[in-house]
Amino acid sequence: MLATQSVHRPNRNGTYISIYLASTNTIVWQADAGYSSDVLYTGNTVAFEVQNASWIPGATYYILFGSGTASGTAFCGPESAPITGIYLSSY
Repeated sequence: MLATQSVHRPNRNGTYISIYLASTNTIVWQADAGYSSDVLYTGNTVAFEVQNASWIPGATYYILFGSGTASGTAFCGPESAPITGIYLSSY
């Protein structure tokens, strides 16, 4: 995710980045942005590493950044609203 301003790790746990298999709406990967070392914050970017993925060739996946996944420095550190609608296709 690329934000318009600086972001940092949320102050609470239970803030998930999830990847779903679109055909079944089932979670295939998930990380708690509050503490997972697979989620990295730098400047205005949130990056994450999916380890040991077992993608299905030709399948479509979508990513959900849950509520509070990123916090900002403006306005006393508000947490983000959920971000949906990001689709990926495996190849």
